[in-house]
Amino acid sequence: EWEGMQIGVASRTNEIDWAWELMDAFEVDAGNGKTVTFRELCGDDLIQIWPGSKVQHFEELKKNSGVPYDQMLFFDDALDGKYGNCEPVAQLGAMAVHV
Repeated sequence: EWEGMQIGVASRTNEIDWAWELMDAFEVDAGNGKTVTFRELCGDDLIQIWPGSKVQHFEELKKNSGVPYDQMLFFDDALDGKYGNCEPVAQLGAMAVHV
């Protein structure tokens, strides 16, 4: 059911090294009794961790994944403005959800 799904990360933090440490620290169930780090699950090409705009992050995710914006789902908890980063990402065509 989930075969072929890709998971990406878009973070505009200034704490880049710490964010990569977290990607290596969190483990998820990969099935068959195997666990992988979140970094392994996503792959480095689908992890965008650097200061900048979410639009730039998503441009890189689209280029690296081959997934069109209208097939992307984005969850955002940013407090910038009323809906954080959701509006600029939604303008690209992605489904954006403010949590």
